[in-house]
Amino acid sequence: DFSSIYIARNLVGADSLSKPGQELAALTTLKSAELLQQARQLIGIAEREEDVQCFLSEHPQIIYPEYIECYPKYKLGNDYVTDFVFLIQGANGLEYVFVELEKPSKRLFVASGQPSADFTQAKDQLNNWERWLTQNLNYAQQTLPRLFQPTYHLIMGRGASLDSAAREKLHVEFRGTTKQFSTYDDVIDRFEMITKRVHGLDGV
Repeated sequence: DFSSIYIARNLVGADSLSKPGQELAALTTLKSAELLQQARQLIGIAEREEDVQCFLSEHPQIIYPEYIECYPKYKLGNDYVTDFVFLIQGANGLEYVFVELEKPSKRLFVASGQPSADFTQAKDQLNNWERWLTQNLNYAQQTLPRLFQPTYHLIMGRGASLDSAAREKLHVEFRGTTKQFSTYDDVIDRFEMITKRVHGLDGV
């Protein structure tokens, strides 16, 4: 289907799409397995945010395997620089997603259960982007055609650091907004689930 074509392209390159079905499936399976292994290893040992950013800049399909276009380090005028902007096929049509990356080891909550300063600062960054785009939509549309109401995606922290209460707090924090949150484990698990479906490995 539509998404599967882009997932295969993003994993193995457009030139490989002309290969026979079985050969293409084998290539995408191998590539996704390699990326999964590398990504899981990296988020477990990364000391610097730059290391994660560099890896994901080389392999943005881990964040959105189905992306149509990807714009790393997209600038919002002279005021802000995003980590990524993705164009994806959303439930209601084409959709832009502005992504902010923070280091996997950064804490989301402090011992008292309150949001950490790092989390609050990262979430404020999304708010800054939203305000900027509201005020400068026509300017952004010159390089992002049909941009209207984008989504803002914060990726930060590890899944193991969150219990059910913390997950619920995050759900409430982002529910009903233009923003969404994922840990790095969430992102990698989604990548694995989507690529398995494309490969027909999970019985779907």
